[in-house]
Amino acid sequence: MSPRFLSSYSSDDGFAFASSTQDGLDEFFTGERVCPPHLVPRGSSWRRSWLVILTLGGAGWGWMQLSETMKAPIHEAVGSALSTLAAQLTRAHASQPAPVPEMAQTQTSPQMPAPLDGQEIAPAPGAQAGTQISQEPAAATVGEGGDAAAPSSEEAAGDDESKTAVAERLPPPTVDPADRDAARALAVGLHPDLSRVLLKRLTAADYANARKAITSALAETPDDGTYIWPREADRKRAQFEVRFVAGAPKDCRRYVVTIIKDRWSTTARAMEKCASGVRG
Repeated sequence: MSPRFLSSYSSDDGFAFASSTQDGLDEFFTGERVCPPHLVPRGSSWRRSWLVILTLGGAGWGWMQLSETMKAPIHEAVGSALSTLAAQLTRAHASQPAPVPEMAQTQTSPQMPAPLDGQEIAPAPGAQAGTQISQEPAAATVGEGGDAAAPSSEEAAGDDESKTAVAERLPPPTVDPADRDAARALAVGLHPDLSRVLLKRLTAADYANARKAITSALAETPDDGTYIWPREADRKRAQFEVRFVAGAPKDCRRYVVTIIKDRWSTTARAMEKCASGVRG
């Protein structure tokens, strides 16, 4: 319970307290005024309205009195502001990402894999299931006369063909008479099918060293050896490595030459030196 003072209001006396009930104690109720109402003088809204109307009218009359030279900059400024605002709105609208169309979602039921056919698996055999291999060398097949069995005619023919193929000589290299570099390479024992860029870069001293390397290798180096000339590598001159390869017929030696020039290595095709001359 809170004290409550009953009040009354009159236009003559103003706000005045009244006597309380029940020894000055009473309850407040919802919406009860606790202060005198605010007095609003009559006619104030009309004054404000007339003030606004007079202000707008004066501004319009002043605008009509301005000359065209003074109105033109204002029109331009307003037009520029409106165009700038429109451009900003257009850019903002264009920068927004386009809505992604919703794709139709088809619900597909997952396909279960087909069951595998049942298969019985037998137990793996143990180590005892294998057969031990004899460590003794197999004996040669012996014929009725006590000698070892001779190879069949097909095997003998195959051996003869392989020997004949191995004994074949290389075909002679073809040289264009107008190609001076290729003819010069063939003259010293190099294969003429070398790179034309390399042959043009070889000097007269390089060609002389190539002849020296090939001639000395054929005369002094065994089939499993390699002959190198000049002995020391030099950036100004080429170095030649001559090694021999198998497959040459009787009374012929087949060799391959590797040329090292400007730190680049080039290997020529095989050539042969026989009693009748050089063939490649």
